[in-house]
Amino acid sequence: MAYTPSHIVRRLGWQPATPAFGPALIATLGCALPLLLGLFSGHSGFIWAATGAFIAALAKPLQRLGMLHMCLLVGLGAVSAGIGFWSDRDPVASGLLFGLYGLVFAWLQRQGREAGKFGFCLAICLCLGHGQHGIGALHSGLAVGTLFVLGGCWVMFLGFGLRGIHGLRMWPDLPSLRVVSRVQRRHNRQLPRYRWVLFATVAAISTALAGLIATFFELPRDYWMTLATFAVLQLDPRFSARNALRAAIVALVVLLLVSVLGHSLQSPQHLVLVILALVYATRAFLARRYAAYILQVLVCFVLLAEALSRDWYFAMQRLENGVYGAAIALTMVLIADRLSQKWGERRDARILASTASSVAATSGEPGSSIPCETHASDDPNRVP
Repeated sequence: MAYTPSHIVRRLGWQPATPAFGPALIATLGCALPLLLGLFSGHSGFIWAATGAFIAALAKPLQRLGMLHMCLLVGLGAVSAGIGFWSDRDPVASGLLFGLYGLVFAWLQRQGREAGKFGFCLAICLCLGHGQHGIGALHSGLAVGTLFVLGGCWVMFLGFGLRGIHGLRMWPDLPSLRVVSRVQRRHNRQLPRYRWVLFATVAAISTALAGLIATFFELPRDYWMTLATFAVLQLDPRFSARNALRAAIVALVVLLLVSVLGHSLQSPQHLVLVILALVYATRAFLARRYAAYILQVLVCFVLLAEALSRDWYFAMQRLENGVYGAAIALTMVLIADRLSQKWGERRDARILASTASSVAATSGEPGSSIPCETHASDDPNRVP
C-alpha cells in the first residue's frame, strides 16, 4: 500500500483548522519588533517580550472569549515565568513548584482540550523562566514578568485593532459561572476518576523530579529537560505506556530537528528570519488536536528562547537534557501503567468472585443461602 501525504496526515491525527491569516500576521508583527530590538541591542530581555507576544498571539481574538483568553495567557504566563526564574536558586523550591504545576497541568487537561493547551502554555513559561536564570542580563523575576507583559500588551493592542476592523465589540459579554461549571462537569465525566488520579500523580512526581534534578545538578539550559517532561505527559482515555513512548519519541525528534537547525545556521540573524516565518505558519495553521498543538508551540517557544544564542556548538548537551526529561516522564508512566494493570486484575477478580457468589445464591444450588422448599402439591405419592 502506497502511503500518500494525505494518508500520513490522517494517521498522525492531524486536524487542520481554517487558516487564520489575520491572527498569524498579528503574531508575526508582535514577535518581530522585540526580536529586531534584541538583534540591534544584543540585550536578552527582548527575548521575554517576544515570548510574551507569541503566547498572547496563540489566543483567538475574533472569538467571543478570545481577548479574555489572551489576558489570562499574558498575566498567568508572566507570573509563571517570574516564579520559575526565582525558584532556580533552591532545588527544594524548584521541586515543589514543578510538582504543583504538574498537578495543575493534569487538572486542566481533564477539563478539556482547550484547557489542556492553556495548561501546557503555562508550563512552558515556567520551564523557560526556570532555565533562563543566569544566562541573560536579567537578575530578577519581576523584570522577567514585566518584559513578558509588555510583549503581550503589544499583541493585545493589535488584537483589539483586529476586532475593530471586523466590527466586533472590544469586550463581549462573558458566560455565567453556571454554564462554565456545567461544561466542566461534562468534561469530568468523560474520564474515570481513578485514571485521572493516577495521571495526576504521575505528572506531579515526574515534573517535581525534573525541576529538582535541573536545579540540583545546575544543568545549563535545563528547560530542554523540563519541556520534554511536560510534552510526554498527555492525558487520554487510553493512558498507557505505549502512548507515552510514542509521545516521547516524537518530542525528541522535534528537539533534534531544532538543535540541528540552530547548529546549521549559527547566526542569530538567520535564525530570527526562520523564527518569524515559522511563527506565521504555525499561527496560520494552528492544529486543533492537542498532541499536534504542543509540538507546534514547543518548536516556536524553544526557538524564541534560543533566538540570540551563539553557543549552538553545545547542541548535543541540549539534546541530552531533552532525553533526560523524556526518560523521567516515561519511567514514571511505565511504573504507573504496571501498577494500574495489577490493580485492574485484582478489581476484576473481586468483581468476578462477587458475581459468582451472587449467581450461586440465586440459583438454589447446594450450599446456597436460599433453602429449597418442597410443597405438598409437588409430591407424586400423595393420596388425594
